[in-house]
Amino acid sequence: MKFTIIPYVLDLVFTEIKSLIIKQQYIPMETVDPQFMDYGSGVKTAESYENNLSEICQLAKEKKEQLLLVEYAPYFPAGQNLTGREEDKQAFANCYGMSPVTTWGRPENVQKAIDIHNEILLKVSKKEQIPYLDMSKKLPKHKVMYCDVCHLSEIGAQVFYKELACYILEKNLLSLVRKPLDSKAELIESGFFE
Repeated sequence: MKFTIIPYVLDLVFTEIKSLIIKQQYIPMETVDPQFMDYGSGVKTAESYENNLSEICQLAKEKKEQLLLVEYAPYFPAGQNLTGREEDKQAFANCYGMSPVTTWGRPENVQKAIDIHNEILLKVSKKEQIPYLDMSKKLPKHKVMYCDVCHLSEIGAQVFYKELACYILEKNLLSLVRKPLDSKAELIESGFFE
């Protein structure tokens, strides 16, 4: 018998016994565990978000694809203290599958993270010379527009797509006339499958 495995076996046995005694639960989907709420005040995704966004912009340029960056347009109802409780639903449209803001953390931290990500969107847009649509100025801040702070209701989605279409046409971001591909080989060469 090899003695080098004994510490690993003991650790495995100890971990299994501990899990049977403590009965650890899964992380809840509808809210952040209160013991972790304080960690949300520091936005840790800014650098990776900017790097990923910059890479997407570079890839679009390499492929000669048009890209449009659209600002996040959340709705935090004025004067409403969002708690994640049932009464929060009154501040939004009656949608199936609403997500309380506490799914992502404290409302002020969620707002802070969205603001930081929007600043990065604008910064990358300017740096990479990519068109930018400030959707938060286009969408009315009204409960009928939103299912929760981040997700649009059916009416909100209709306004969103109309504003998006108008912007694309206004800025002539799409060529309405595109040469059709003549063969499967041209489709492959075009990079369609990459």
